[in-house]
Amino acid sequence: MQKIKDEIIDWLHTKQNWLQETAKRILDNGEVTDTDIKELVELLKTKEGQSVTNVRTFSSLGTVGSSNTLLLESLSDVKVLIIFLLVIL
Repeated sequence: MQKIKDEIIDWLHTKQNWLQETAKRILDNGEVTDTDIKELVELLKTKEGQSVTNVRTFSSLGTVGSSNTLLLESLSDVKVLIIFLLVIL
């Protein structure tokens, strides 16, 4: 399980800061709120948001429950979010 966690973190560290922050908020809180979306949109408009770093530890990854099972509860509005992000960029 640790190897998979490390691989996911390594992959996340190749992504832009706004995407890393989105992943962190989902891992920490289980969802992204309307407030989160507004803050993330502002972040992705910045040079900092577009840069790639490896400062986040993603400490919540793999800590939910005691199981080694990943449960995807829902996936919705992805197309709408992507279109929205493309429009504002």
